[in-house]
Amino acid sequence: MNEQIEQADWLEYRYGSWKGMVRQGWEETLQKPEKFCQLGESVIDKADRSVRRWESPLGNVYVKRIYSPQGLSARLLTYGKNLLRPPRSLQVWRVCEALLEAGLRCPKPLLAAYDYRLHALASEELMVAAELPYPLFSKKLRESDLAAEFKSLLQAAGKGIRMLHDKGFIHGDCLPGNMCIDQENNLYFLDNDRTARLSLLGARQARLRNLVQFSSRTLPLLPESKLMHEFIQAYYLTDQRQSGVVKKEQQKFKQMLELRLEQLELELGRKLPRLK
Repeated sequence: MNEQIEQADWLEYRYGSWKGMVRQGWEETLQKPEKFCQLGESVIDKADRSVRRWESPLGNVYVKRIYSPQGLSARLLTYGKNLLRPPRSLQVWRVCEALLEAGLRCPKPLLAAYDYRLHALASEELMVAAELPYPLFSKKLRESDLAAEFKSLLQAAGKGIRMLHDKGFIHGDCLPGNMCIDQENNLYFLDNDRTARLSLLGARQARLRNLVQFSSRTLPLLPESKLMHEFIQAYYLTDQRQSGVVKKEQQKFKQMLELRLEQLELELGRKLPRLK
């Protein structure tokens, strides 16, 4: 599996039962998982995964560890699946490298490693990425208080997500909390565990799903729901298709968004704003 990835600035990574790839220059800092996985502050601590932020000697990083499932049947099923597909950590590494090569923005991967052991039915993954020195998109929205600021941010999101799609990618969880934005309104895509290349089959539906994911979580952060049209207009600004085709797709988007908002209302137990 490692032979499929050829990057001059990457080295083969091995430590105990862990295998994978490490960015050249980081091999000593990231040598011992049992050590650096305990450093820094906890960001997420769940039964299936943990995320820690660590101010390492070489720079700030995020360390994500995915644990083996609980229960024998779940461990057996996951282990069997992992024998039939590339390790998740290496898939994330590949897609991040592809995003960067395509001129898109995301955290630079520093380590991708996996620990698959038959005798323990272990299926653990480890991913380390450089921290981006920019605020989350969701945080910027919450801190904004002027209509012009909201419009600028939403337009940047529409253009950024459109660029992602035009470059042939789909985000796995396209939420305002999974993006950063810099001073020039460039968008950075985080949490690329399920980010993938667009396939011809189902590409339209996948793109619309990203728009719905983003819109359903952004609407509650806006002072007026009509501001969401800034995002939609920016996304379709460079669309070269006939106006009738675009209009039909936008109608489909609004239908999907309404269904998603209804689902979220049931999950959250409260009313959510609608696109007007």
